[in-house]
This record gives sequence, structure tokens and C-alpha cells, in this order.
Amino acid sequence: MNFNVKGSRNVKLQINLRSTLAKLFLLTFAISRIIFFFNGTWSGYYGFYSMSPEVGPLDQYILACSSVLGVWFSILCFTDSLKYKKNRVSAILFAIMLAFLFVLWTMDFLGKNSSTLLFVGNFTPLTLLFFGVFYAGYNTKLMASISYFAKYIAMIFLLLSLVYSVQFYVEYGSVGVRYGYSHALIYFEYGFYALMLYVCGYKEFKFSKNRKMLFMLVILSVILAVMSVSRGWIIQSIALLVYAYLGKEAGEKSYKSKNATKAVTVIAVIGLIVVAIIQFAPELVETLGGRLNQDTRSLQLIEFMTQMDIKKFMLGQGYNATYIESAHGTYAYIDNQILMMIFRYGLIPTVIYLRFVISSALCFFKYRDGYGFAGLMWLLALNGLAIYLGFGIDIPNFCMMLIIGRGVARYQMKGRNES
Repeated sequence: MNFNVKGSRNVKLQINLRSTLAKLFLLTFAISRIIFFFNGTWSGYYGFYSMSPEVGPLDQYILACSSVLGVWFSILCFTDSLKYKKNRVSAILFAIMLAFLFVLWTMDFLGKNSSTLLFVGNFTPLTLLFFGVFYAGYNTKLMASISYFAKYIAMIFLLLSLVYSVQFYVEYGSVGVRYGYSHALIYFEYGFYALMLYVCGYKEFKFSKNRKMLFMLVILSVILAVMSVSRGWIIQSIALLVYAYLGKEAGEKSYKSKNATKAVTVIAVIGLIVVAIIQFAPELVETLGGRLNQDTRSLQLIEFMTQMDIKKFMLGQGYNATYIESAHGTYAYIDNQILMMIFRYGLIPTVIYLRFVISSALCFFKYRDGYGFAGLMWLLALNGLAIYLGFGIDIPNFCMMLIIGRGVARYQMKGRNES
């Protein structure tokens, strides 16, 4: 493929190194999670099924390697950002603050946990060094390379999710039955965000004129979202379907009349999916209907906020932070991930993170840019629209940080072109 990006031999070598690191990160993380869930077994409670796979030395070793590769890639992207005068001061400032917070919270972390957990745990202080991935969005050729590769990651995990979802409903399917944390749902999550990166990249770089594979994967994601009986994932997958069909292609300055035909196609595809599910999986429809009026988060948020004070809000409480929740007792998690970052590491990294996300979302509101649209979806997902989603050095965060970073870069480029 030729993305028409010029550069010296040295620049090409740098891009190849970063592209290789990114792909190795995606592959090692994927392998570690496939091994992790390989022998997982279902456990059910009143129709709700989930998994608690046993941690093994091999999957943890590979996961730790993926974390090292991810942080290495992030640091290189941080250094690359110094080449852009507009971002130099903010990049240096962000790097200093995040490095300081990493050292501070890592010292606290190691006093209470093993050093191994730093590399394999969920949202450990090491995640603060992953923020540099945002700056990869400024490198056009690097974005094109990783976006195209994301197609294969999406294919692998969406197909695996389909296999495990079908197996689940064949064995356990009935009214009121659904699954939570499991390979079926987590693989869908990985595949969905890899697909989102590929769709955004496809819109900008026009990888191929044949869009059949893209649309097949997007439609599959809608089907899997319905099978998960998750309201949030259904909303997001339909939004991705609409964007894949109706979003502006590379070089388009305005929407063309042919989009009316595309809109009819989208409605027809969604209608066919709905009819097929009603016809062949009526139990799934009834279960989803029962979920529509459920409120599973309001009480948790109230209980969480009543136990926060100004000091905790500003400074955070570290990896081992907990609060008292009526459903679980002493609890370390909250479904709103923005609050989760504040809960553990305070306001500073949260503001830095939101600076990128909001800037990307502005690109959608001002220029109807697809990267900005994806960034807006991610912001909603972090605030509770998606289940079993959190910060970390993993595929969803990696893909979305690339997308958001690209949205910020395009927002700045379009702003300069207007001035």
C-alpha cells in the first residue's frame, strides 16, 4: 500500500520501529488474553453468567511484555511530540506531571502490592505512562499503518466472540439469561474498538475500494452487541454502523446526495437484524426488553460521591483505594471511569486525559470529523455507556487513544487552515 507520505530514510526507519512496536503490543496482548480465557468456565446466578478464569504464569508473562511494549511505544510518541512547536510546551508539561505522579503512586503501590502486579494489573500507575499514545495521532503514516493492521485484530476477536456467544446460548439460552464478564463479552469489546480504529482509518486513508469486509464486520458487531443484551453496546455498535455507512469519505467536504440511499440501506440492515433476532431468538428479545428499565448505577454513584471529599477528589487515593457500597461492601471499582481515574490518581491526570478527549470531540461538532465522533462515543462509554470497560494498557485504550490523538491533530490542522 502507498499512503503518499514522504520522508527521509531515517524518518521511515523511525516510523517502522513505532509501527512494529504497536503491532507487537496488539499481538502480545491478544495472545495473553486468549490464553487467559482458554480454560474459563461459566458460573451462573439467577440467569446471569460470568467467568473467573484462573491466572497462569504464561498469560501473565506475555501480558507484562505487552505492557512494556505499550509503554515503550508511548514514550517514543511523547518524544516525537517535541517536534511539533504547537504541542512542545504542553507535551513537556504533561510529561513532567505524569512522570512525577507515576513515581509517587508507584512508590505507594509497591508498598502494598507485588512489583509483578504493576505490569499485569488493571489501571495500575504504569497506565499514566501510556498517555503518550495520544501523540501518535500526529503521525499520518504511522496512523495509516496501525489503522490498517487493526482490521485483523477486529476480525480475530469478533469471530471469537461470535463462536463463544453462540456456544453460550446453545447451552444456557432462555428468557432472562445473559452473560457478563467472559470471553464472549471481552473479546467483543476488543474487536469493537479495533474495528472502530479501522473504520476511522478507512475513512481517512481509503485503504481499498472494496468495502464488503468493513461492512460485514460492522454488522457482526451489531449482532454481537444484541447478543450481549447490553444497552450501551447496542447503542455504540449502531452508531458505528451509521458512521461506517454515512460518514464522510477522505476528501469529501460535504455530504453527497447518494447518502440518502446509504441511509435507507442502514435502516434496512438494522431492520433485517431486528427481524432475524425476533424470529430466531425470541428469548433474547424478551430478556433485552426486561433490561430497558433497569437502573444499575444511580445508587452506586450516590454512595461513591457521599464518601469523597475535596482532598480525595484532588489528590486521589492510589491503586488500592476503596469505598463502601451497599451491594458489595468494601469495593474498589465504579462504573464511571472518569470518576475512577479521580478516585485512584486525582484530578491532574484526569484533566490531562479529558483535554485530549474534549479537543477531539470538538473536531466532530465543528467539522463533523469521524475521529471526533469516535472520541465523543468514547467519552460516553467512559461515563457508563459501556460495561466492563476501564483504563489500562490494553487494546480498547490503545485504539481509542490513537483515534482521539488523530482527532486532536486534525482539529488543529483544520483550525490553522482556516486562519
